[in-house]
Amino acid sequence: MSGEGDVGVVGGVDGLEWSVETALDPQEIRAAGRRALSGGPHDGAVREDLANAGSVSYAVVDPDSLATQMTVVVSWHELGAGRRRVTLSVRGHVVRRTRLLGVLPVGRPEVPAEEPARSFSTALRDGLTRSAG
Repeated sequence: MSGEGDVGVVGGVDGLEWSVETALDPQEIRAAGRRALSGGPHDGAVREDLANAGSVSYAVVDPDSLATQMTVVVSWHELGAGRRRVTLSVRGHVVRRTRLLGVLPVGRPEVPAEEPARSFSTALRDGLTRSAG
């Protein structure tokens, strides 16, 4: 039984998105993101893509083709008294589903970038909560 892959792009991955409150300033939030990029199973698969005054976008890439498979955005807003709410959200990801004879979907759809994105997400959240103050 040979199958062909069916690829689509959608938003949201269950359990990957979160928000946390922290006393870190924007530069420290970005630094926490840079620390979270290195080490772990996601090392090299997640890259900083775009940064502005209130957010950083990360690309989760296929290690072989370097094609972006998921976009993760970390944004923050002021709560007052030196506190910020930091939110990680998924802005789109590739979904693959095997198709029998190129027509009939078989098996469950999979998100190839989910494991490295989840590893990065956990490392970043842990880094922010350790410094939540």
